[in-house]
Amino acid sequence: MAASRKVTTAQDSVIRTVIRHYPIDVPSFSISRAVFLRLLGAVYLIAFASLTVQVTGLVGENGLMPVGEFLSRAHEVYGSSAYRLFPTLAWLSPTGAFLTLLSWTGVALSIVLVLGIVPVLTTTLLWALYLALTIAYAAVYITIILAMSVFVFSRRDFK
Repeated sequence: MAASRKVTTAQDSVIRTVIRHYPIDVPSFSISRAVFLRLLGAVYLIAFASLTVQVTGLVGENGLMPVGEFLSRAHEVYGSSAYRLFPTLAWLSPTGAFLTLLSWTGVALSIVLVLGIVPVLTTTLLWALYLALTIAYAAVYITIILAMSVFVFSRRDFK
């Protein structure tokens, strides 16, 4: 035990001497972190900007698949578990105006992230907003997938 302790102490003194005479710069990832966060902000900006244009036509009150109907049906089927199974801010107000507001908030937060202001809070809020809007769009995605599968499987040349 004492011999291994001496070796460790001798190794420590050699390492400290080398570091003292030949200082090693610890790599910093601040540049790559900043670039990554700005590019992530740009991706969020594109996603939220496209959602802003589409939101009322797809999941608004008079849209292709209104989110209000989807959420009320989910609440009928799952009861209070629907809030946990479908975590979206659309539970507060399933109107097209509120969903558009959420999308514009995402656009604004994306610009804040591109500028590099408060990245931890901004990315957390962007994630929550995107999750909320993705759940609101789930009804549209499910409807499109079901319609496509019915079309594909009903074709005669597929059989």
